[in-house]
Amino acid sequence: MQATFGPLRAAIGHSMGGGSIAIALANGLALERAVLIASPASLHEVLHRFADAMHLPSRATAHFVNRLRAQVVARGHRDVDVLPLVSTLPTRALVVHARDDREVPFTDGERIARAWPAAQLVAVDGVGHRRILRDAAVIETAVRFVADD
Repeated sequence: MQATFGPLRAAIGHSMGGGSIAIALANGLALERAVLIASPASLHEVLHRFADAMHLPSRATAHFVNRLRAQVVARGHRDVDVLPLVSTLPTRALVVHARDDREVPFTDGERIARAWPAAQLVAVDGVGHRRILRDAAVIETAVRFVADD
């Protein structure tokens, strides 16, 4: 992307998009700032939560998780879990997560913020996993963080 558009200042990702930013940063993407909104701390855990929600049998779950993990690793990514990837990143990060998120637990946001040395956590209430993207205060906070010098 940077080869096409030039240097990027920041990226904002929601849910798996935030995890994708972490993977990209760990694989050489250069950013000054990153905003992760309602992002999971572990792709492995997300896949298991999804499989549980779909009531997949344990053998199907294992196949599903292993297959997706293999696809990510085959694309050259050394890991698919956010926590080990962010622990050495110098990029400043804002982790925004709703305490009432029923899809990605708030504890995931806490774990990401603790693991990422240059991250700060902003906890919000009453916006869940999807409405968080339309919340004016969340949008203002993210824009301010990205634009701040």
